[in-house]
Amino acid sequence: MSSAPLCIAPNSNGILRRVGIYAEKLGANLMERLTEYDVSGNVKMQKELIEPNKVWQHPWHLCYRVHLHQEMKRRATSANDEGIPAVLKTRSKVSSVDPSIATVVLEGGERIQGDLVIGADARTAVPGGNIKPKPSGKSAFRFLVSRQAALDDPKTAKFAQNNGEFLLWFGSDRRVVMHPCSNNKQLNFVCIHPREESEVKNGEGWNQQSNKAKLLDVYRSFNPALLALLDKADAETLRVWELFDMDVLPTWVNDKLALLGDAAHPFLPHQGQGAGVAMEDAAALAVVLPRDTRLEDIPERLKLYESPRYERANRIQEYSRIAGRDIGERSIDMMEYSTYNFGHDEWDHSTEKFRQWGWSQKPNLFWRMPISFGPMPGPRQDFFGMPRDPTYSTFVTASFKFKTSRTLLQNLLPTAAFKFTSPGTVAYASFSQTTLNGMHWLGGGGYRHFGLYIHGVQYTRKDGSVVHGTYLPILFENLTDPIVSGREELGMPKLYCAIEIHQRTHSYHIQASWQGVSFCDLALEGLREVGPGSEAGTIGGEADDGILAYKYIPRVGERGKADVEHATFVPHAEESKVVPSKVNKVRKASSASIKFESRDWEALPTLHHVVSRLAEIPVYEVVGAKVVEGNGGIDMSQNSDLPPIKRFITSHTPGGKTTFIDTISEEAPFKTLPDGAKFALSYATNRFPVSLTNDADLTTYSHYTQNLPGITISTGTVLRVVDMKPGALSPMHRTVSLDYGVVLEGEVELVLDSGETRLLKRGDIAVQRGTNHAWRNTSSTSWARMLYVHQPAEPLIVGGVKLEEDTSTIPGVR
Repeated sequence: MSSAPLCIAPNSNGILRRVGIYAEKLGANLMERLTEYDVSGNVKMQKELIEPNKVWQHPWHLCYRVHLHQEMKRRATSANDEGIPAVLKTRSKVSSVDPSIATVVLEGGERIQGDLVIGADARTAVPGGNIKPKPSGKSAFRFLVSRQAALDDPKTAKFAQNNGEFLLWFGSDRRVVMHPCSNNKQLNFVCIHPREESEVKNGEGWNQQSNKAKLLDVYRSFNPALLALLDKADAETLRVWELFDMDVLPTWVNDKLALLGDAAHPFLPHQGQGAGVAMEDAAALAVVLPRDTRLEDIPERLKLYESPRYERANRIQEYSRIAGRDIGERSIDMMEYSTYNFGHDEWDHSTEKFRQWGWSQKPNLFWRMPISFGPMPGPRQDFFGMPRDPTYSTFVTASFKFKTSRTLLQNLLPTAAFKFTSPGTVAYASFSQTTLNGMHWLGGGGYRHFGLYIHGVQYTRKDGSVVHGTYLPILFENLTDPIVSGREELGMPKLYCAIEIHQRTHSYHIQASWQGVSFCDLALEGLREVGPGSEAGTIGGEADDGILAYKYIPRVGERGKADVEHATFVPHAEESKVVPSKVNKVRKASSASIKFESRDWEALPTLHHVVSRLAEIPVYEVVGAKVVEGNGGIDMSQNSDLPPIKRFITSHTPGGKTTFIDTISEEAPFKTLPDGAKFALSYATNRFPVSLTNDADLTTYSHYTQNLPGITISTGTVLRVVDMKPGALSPMHRTVSLDYGVVLEGEVELVLDSGETRLLKRGDIAVQRGTNHAWRNTSSTSWARMLYVHQPAEPLIVGGVKLEEDTSTIPGVR
């Protein structure tokens, strides 16, 4: 059995341990000490490694390659482990590889096709892969020595007395490397020297038999104690192989083929990282190719595999070259690069890169702090960037509208760009409290908010345009999540306080407090129900155009300076996606009052400055007080105001007279999907050319109206009208078809998975040719309508890859 030492450094050991392979159970021993000698046997450096190695997450082992190979082979082929057992075809030379269809042809003519090809020796299958290995100028003897034999000899005992000791002897142009393995019972040797001194035969591989006399002659100038140790080499395991190097490949991947290990980046042995980096390659492949990977995605996933691996592997490859330089050509010790090599876990690294790639495929994801964990779901979008469904949300809004001092309220406006629309000194404002429940984004729960809304404010933008709305200087809320999302997404000035509601048949009392200290009481008395009429259940309980606020984010480390500072405007139509505005019940109060207690800094250490200013606001006259209740039947987002679609189908009477048919309703039958989109199957056929004789096509269409097809019909055509909710974004999807899309109402954005977009206005046409795409209604207030004609297409091949149809992400569509 030949000598085959293997260094399992912390970076590779972690990968093995993830799959349940523990090197210590295979006879590997810990790397515990490093000692370097010169030619004369003088100790040049000695370092204890037990404590320093504790900084690494996984141990550093010295292993016998054969033992690890046997265990990995057993695990790969075992029917008892997870996954399909591997089938090994040994002594099967490959004659050709076709990366476009993941096919390998063996020398005997056997053809094997899979989902992808992983090449451990297939460089010529990648562009630029004809780079040839080149001699490094060095060769290496390798062999085993019994540790006991070394201990029994007084001349050599000192070299074998310590468990886990890694020893090196350096000459000017040669070196000897020794470490124990097999539970410290065997000593592995690698003796690197000038190639010409060991008569390596070209073309005979890395396992050429050598002889002890040649070994001792090559190292004749070294210390006699080392020569005595070399003289104990096991003749059966003594081998010599030439060390080759290779320039960096331009790429490791080609279509459905990927290289890994030495095929992609052959290593010189001077850092013991060759096998470990190959394990890292395997880990990266496993991460980017989970079991649900679609076949058409494999080429892109292989490029994704190469992306995080290429720089690291080639960098370690260069470090190995540097570490192998002769004394005088280098000024490093072998531990210099350990931080870069060992301080890495490829599974974690590739997982994060794969996660980031996944996020990049969903451009509508929303980011806010903390960003370390990825995009943040919120009130307006779920984790996949899709709009929330507010259908089942409910609200109760109690508002207190009053006449007050414009000159005092004006002091709360943040900049000169804000001003009152009316020049008078009387203004109107509302204190409004809303209780929300059934919130989809809060798992069906809810929260309360209470704020001051200053009506009749306008904001002049830098371009001179003017926005009219209600200014919101402060909004208290009793839950962290909406406070954070509202501050970050909308720029709303939100703070925390407790909000208690005491409701009776004819009264509604609100108390705001902080840590048990009450600072506001709002009371509505004599409530009586009135017809909902045109009441709007918007944030402030008033029918305003929208909410004006001022976003301010302080700059870290520079007091008084802002990172972000600007006005914000949230139309009620946008907020209605989160806070429903279909009014079901209105109760008006016969009397109402509000009282603020400004307290002091001790009682309200974080709110006194706010509450004391609110307490200054005079109430000249109560204009109105009411309690409005509603639910998620959103008037602007759920109920389309688009007219019905009519289609007029012609035919012939039995006598040949042209006519319009009346057996099928003229009005297109819209059906609502779970995401709120409305589909109308306006016509469909199942053959081409279509048969009109005996109204065969009408029979086909009638069948499909009762048994809805998918988006396309593989043998016929589909005419469909789609209505999209305000702000709606369809999932990414692909149909293998040629589609003509025409915008009938509104404006719709066509989004490709590459990130490219085009805006289609009324009358514009999209010719959709099998790309992965999505549609977005750009309006936040109006529905959009599109007409589609879907025609089947032959299988779509791009770059040798067959692109598969995928409409599984669209709810309610087969």
